[in-house]
Amino acid sequence: MRQDEFIIKMYLMVDDLYKKLITTPIKKGGFETQLSDSELICMELVGEFLNLNTNQNIWQYFRQHWLDWFPNITLTRDKPFLLHW
Repeated sequence: MRQDEFIIKMYLMVDDLYKKLITTPIKKGGFETQLSDSELICMELVGEFLNLNTNQNIWQYFRQHWLDWFPNITLTRDKPFLLHW
């Protein structure tokens, strides 16, 4: 399977499951997020699959290669990537 197909399928699967399982927002406070929970979960799962060992590596990978699909990732550059949670 091509990498773009993998990311699309992963996102769709995560988003469908998220909508079925999560009935109230996970995030309760802190700064407003620019990425959806489904986007963040997808990015983390893909990053783990690709053996990207840090949140910084995952953020850089998606910013460099998939910015068109995750345009709001540029808005997170001054904040630790997964402080969205």
